[in-house]
Amino acid sequence: MTRINTGKSYHKDSKCYDCRKGCQLLKEYFRKWLGQHQSHQTLISFSECIITFMGTFLGLGIISIVHYRLLAKHDFIFLIGSFGASCVLLFAVPSSSLAQPRNAILGQLIGATVGCILRLISNYIHEQFLVATLSVAISILFMQLTNTLHAPGAATALSVTMTTTHFPCYRCYYC
Repeated sequence: MTRINTGKSYHKDSKCYDCRKGCQLLKEYFRKWLGQHQSHQTLISFSECIITFMGTFLGLGIISIVHYRLLAKHDFIFLIGSFGASCVLLFAVPSSSLAQPRNAILGQLIGATVGCILRLISNYIHEQFLVATLSVAISILFMQLTNTLHAPGAATALSVTMTTTHFPCYRCYYC
């Protein structure tokens, strides 16, 4: 017998127990949306915000220069949205395991490689939804197996498979 806040006894296998447990989980979920949950996040100091800004500005600035000054005129894409997400991890939460340099570099490399391979295979699969889904699933699998999990790396794989613009890998410059 298990007691739930009402003082009534319910067996764990009863439907009423399951219903109350489900309702409790839903209440907790919606409390998060309303900002009424316990947050472990501390306030960020102004100096940390400036460091995050400078790191993002410099890091993404270098990538942007390479993209716009060197590769864009050859119709190559180097600046993709997942680099913005990488900046959040690398500069705003640098202590996260997902933000470590090894994870960031190898995770992006794995995502790009998987995306390129599946993009080449997509000429034979002809189901774009399958290619897009597989690119993310396979890149996450390889990142987990190599202990280099970096969420933006999966976004890179998806970006490569979704675009119609030529990536360096499409013309075999990447591989």
